[in-house]
Amino acid sequence: MRPSLFSQVALAAAACCVVVPACANEPAGPHRSDASATVKSVTVFPIVLNSGKPIDGVAPNMSKNLAELVGLFLERGGVREIEIADTQFSPSEKDNLGKLAEAFGQFVRSRILRTEYAIYGQFLGTPGKGIDEIRLVVVDRQGKVVLSERRDRQQLSQLGEKKVDPMVASYQMVCRLQGLWGLADPNRSDAPKGKMAKVWADKSGLPPKSEQEAMKSRLTGLKKTIKTSTVAVFPVRVSGKSDSQVAVRLAKMLTKEGFGRAEPVSTEPKFDIKPNTNQMRIVWDIARAFQEFLRTNPPAADYALLADYGIGRTRDGKTEVGGVQFVLCDRNGGWVVVTLRNSRQPDFQQINPQSPDDCNRLVVEAITNDLR
Repeated sequence: MRPSLFSQVALAAAACCVVVPACANEPAGPHRSDASATVKSVTVFPIVLNSGKPIDGVAPNMSKNLAELVGLFLERGGVREIEIADTQFSPSEKDNLGKLAEAFGQFVRSRILRTEYAIYGQFLGTPGKGIDEIRLVVVDRQGKVVLSERRDRQQLSQLGEKKVDPMVASYQMVCRLQGLWGLADPNRSDAPKGKMAKVWADKSGLPPKSEQEAMKSRLTGLKKTIKTSTVAVFPVRVSGKSDSQVAVRLAKMLTKEGFGRAEPVSTEPKFDIKPNTNQMRIVWDIARAFQEFLRTNPPAADYALLADYGIGRTRDGKTEVGGVQFVLCDRNGGWVVVTLRNSRQPDFQQINPQSPDDCNRLVVEAITNDLR
């Protein structure tokens, strides 16, 4: 993974729920606790990143992925019908907001819109430093402007955001609509799961529910035998390359923290994981590849662990950890724990990993928490 301003949209897709801060300081409105929003249908156009031109390190499909993320938040807020437009509206960065909103209205008016409203979002920022400005325009199906506003870095910081990434920016857009449209809290556990939830589940590569239940059973079994179980720690993937020495240090840490015996192995699982803007998809692609490897190369240990660290450098030369993921299987390839960590999780924030050894600490912390 290559860290950048528009880094991967990391979803906790197992529940199709993104862990983000609660909406704050938003205009008062008829917020609801149920799934009955006052607006029933919305089309979300691809989110424009800067001027819409290609940006170094940004996946070509990021604009549409972010629109689908906004759609997911809207669906969880209670909007029943979400459409994601294929055509992107790309104005100039120099256009003032009034001119931009009018142009988007004309753009929508020239099309046959099946929904009540259409949303346009634009994120302006600097790679490595975050988003400086969010622009939001809402029009009805006739192209009449219902809402147009911009939020600069100062306004975003007042909402408690130190660094705004595309995921947070997408959520803040929906927060702005919460009072206007009577949306419920997208973060609530009983939020509806419709078409957009399925889109994200498919993108994540999640296994069927039956396999997820089997994983819970295997984890329960490991909890009972943890002090006498052995685990083979395979070479850690650091920025896509295997590092056996990082695995040696990880094995020592695991043994110290309670595994009966964690031992590094030199065998390197060879597989190619394609880059993806969805970190959940990355971890499940790794999980499937590792599972296939273990089925033909079972270790002598009871369990097998493979960790993967996305570490790169920002444009100013600083090391940045974009994500940490790991897969713990039984010796036959049965998944026990498949999980990820990034800057949205509390343990990642607390450890603030800057090196492979920091990432090792995060993996050990995550595993020990799962086994409690």
